[in-house]
Amino acid sequence: HPEASDCSQATELQAKRERTRRDARVMTAKRLVGAQRDADARLDELLALRATLRTRSSELDARKAALGARRSALAADNGGGDVRPSDRIKLNVGGCRVVTTRDTLTLFPGTRLAALFSGRWESRLQRDRNGRIFMDVNPTAFKKIL
Repeated sequence: HPEASDCSQATELQAKRERTRRDARVMTAKRLVGAQRDADARLDELLALRATLRTRSSELDARKAALGARRSALAADNGGGDVRPSDRIKLNVGGCRVVTTRDTLTLFPGTRLAALFSGRWESRLQRDRNGRIFMDVNPTAFKKIL
């Protein structure tokens, strides 16, 4: 019977389609499981990195606090507890009298002038007999720098 043959072919075709769909679902599930594993591994890496960064941040905060305490201790030991940027500074630069403000002398952070006149070394600076801070440098060059 040709009808039985057609019916059997249709059944086979339908079974083949079901197997193909099932295989596709299995492959999709495997890909999803693999992607989930990759995402979990990346998440674990990120969480470990975050923990490391938090630890490092805490260490840096502790170092910053220690440096701040050291800076305050230096200022207390060497004078300069009550210095202000507007303070007038009287200098004896190689025998020439110069008057300027602390703000001008500390304008460029990280320079020798900024360090000297930051206030942390106030009582350690060498002074002449009139109380001016003595600097043994060329007065002409110093005025140009100032």
